[in-house]
Amino acid sequence: MGKFDAESKKYVNMKHIFADAFNYLMHDGKQVIQPDQLFPVDTTEIAVLYGNGARTPVQKYRDSL
Repeated sequence: MGKFDAESKKYVNMKHIFADAFNYLMHDGKQVIQPDQLFPVDTTEIAVLYGNGARTPVQKYRDSL
């Protein structure tokens, strides 16, 4: 998974690639999502677990948002 996964994440993080892919998949190719309207988002999520004895927050990562 490693190298291929990293390369595919870099590829999808290009605004024009992301916009083209999602316009094709979700909008039948109609240009609804514009690359200049996209911006990066921090992909880390903090989850604090209560009620199970956890004393420290758990940090989780997503691929791309």
